[in-house]
Amino acid sequence: MPIRLKVWDPSREKPCSKCHEVRPLEEFSKHPGHRDGRQSYCKACGRAMVAARYQRIGSEAYRRYESSERGRLVRDEYAASDARRNSNNRYQRSEHGKLRTRKYLASLRGKLGGKIRRARRRVRLAMAEEFISEEDFQELLARYPQCAYCGAEFDPSKKEPQLDHVVPISKGGSHALSNAVLACRSCNASKGNKIPHEWF
Repeated sequence: MPIRLKVWDPSREKPCSKCHEVRPLEEFSKHPGHRDGRQSYCKACGRAMVAARYQRIGSEAYRRYESSERGRLVRDEYAASDARRNSNNRYQRSEHGKLRTRKYLASLRGKLGGKIRRARRRVRLAMAEEFISEEDFQELLARYPQCAYCGAEFDPSKKEPQLDHVVPISKGGSHALSNAVLACRSCNASKGNKIPHEWF
C-alpha cells in the first residue's frame, strides 16, 4: 500500500519543527529573520519550552535578576515607556480588562482603595494655592457648552457637566481656571488621572 504524504499550502500553514504538526500560520509567532516571516515552532511549543526552561533554571535566578541593578534599570525604563502605556490602554479597553476592573471596584479592596484616593484628592484640593470660584465655573459653562473632549451634549440626568483638570491634580496640575475644562461623565471617567496625550 503506497504511503500518502500530507500536502499543505505554504501560504496558509506550515509544520512545527517541535511537534511536527501542520498548523495555520497564525499559530506561529512572527520572525523577520526567517524566509516565511514566521518562527519555526508553533506558539504552543514555544510556551512549553519557556515553561520547561523556567522549571530547569528555577525562580531563584529570576529573583536575583529582578533585584540586580540591570533588572531594576530595565524594569524602570519599561515602566516609563510608551510601549507599557499603550499596552495598558489596550488591555483596559478590552472586554476582559473592563470585566476585571468592574470586579475589582466591586470588591472590598477596590472600595477601600477608592475611599483612600478620594481622601487624598480632597487633601490636595484643600492645599491648592489656587481655586475655582462660582464665577469661574459660570465662565467655563459659557466657554464649553459641550464636552471639551468628545463634543457631546451635556445630560443633566447624568450629573453633567463635570469639571475636569487637564493636567490632573495628582500629577502636579493646578486647581485653576487655566487648567480646567468641562467634560461629559463618560470622558471624565475614561480620562481619569491621565494627561490628554496619554489618554487619546
